[in-house]
Amino acid sequence: MANVKGAFFLILALAMLLVGITFINNTFKNIKAKTGEAMELTEGALTPTKDDPLKLEYYSKSIRRGESASLTISFMNPASNAKYCQLSFYENDTLLEPESEDWLVYNHNPVSIAPEQISIWKAAIGDKENREQTKLLAAVVCCADSYEEGESVSCSAENNNGFESRKSIAINII
Repeated sequence: MANVKGAFFLILALAMLLVGITFINNTFKNIKAKTGEAMELTEGALTPTKDDPLKLEYYSKSIRRGESASLTISFMNPASNAKYCQLSFYENDTLLEPESEDWLVYNHNPVSIAPEQISIWKAAIGDKENREQTKLLAAVVCCADSYEEGESVSCSAENNNGFESRKSIAINII
């Protein structure tokens, strides 16, 4: 009788182990598939192309008063040669210098980008005035073959093959 009970518990334990392993395996397969889909959607939305070289993480964002948000900007050099490129933000055609604006922080330094290479910038956007408002900004990446040290990259420099990519973004402070 003891042998039968021992065999029964052994078979029951193995069955429970098999069911547990199958459950865990299926759970992680589903998580891996869902994570992969989310990554593809996120990366695809931020992956620039030659036809659309400038991509923003979002084109409209609501921020609560007193809070801040980050913005990822990706850019691909569509030219056949390396370029010096520079990110700038404008509001009503006025350049928003990162040093003078305490509600917008970003890297305004020119970077060298090889052909079809992707460069990624991050910007921090916050609410300095603590009041409801909407800001319409333009994210602009200017590129040229060369630039003078300490100067900005000129989008329209003659004999310098300059060009720009521009996208609009609305920031709603609520």
